Amino acid sequence: MPGGDGGATSPRQRILDTTLSMMAQKGVAGTSMRDLAGATGLNVASLYHYFPSKRDLLIAVLAEGGTVDELAQPFSAANPVGDDATNAERLTELLDTILQSMLEVEDFIRLMLGEVMRGEEVVQNVGKELVNSTQDALERWLGESQPGLTADGRAPSPVPSGPS
Repeated sequence: MPGGDGGATSPRQRILDTTLSMMAQKGVAGTSMRDLAGATGLNVASLYHYFPSKRDLLIAVLAEGGTVDELAQPFSAANPVGDDATNAERLTELLDTILQSMLEVEDFIRLMLGEVMRGEEVVQNVGKELVNSTQDALERWLGESQPGLTADGRAPSPVPSGPS
């Protein structure tokens, strides 16, 4: 996000961007606040001014960075193919749009997958929220824009989530 200083990045946004990049490369455990401070040109106290803990910083990177919203956006877009397209063509276009949006946020995806595999609880919780919001958005898109993609022409029923 540009700051109010002629388009320069705010310190908070610089911290978020650097954190995402470093954590995608080194993992959450391998990225220290001291490393982040050095990479952003700030001191450690400044990092803690913006984010009281590493956990708060991680949550901000995953939830506030806009990446979650970007991944759900394709579902709210207008029909990506023409009105005369088949349901298979519409579904193919939708899945392609999802994949392309995921590739655009590769660092985020790398971080999420790596940390979920390591059992990082905060990332798992954010990941569950992302999956749920993506499912909701897809169901809404199907019901509103492509009812023919469902067997009965209606929006699909929510799939019960498994045990947490």
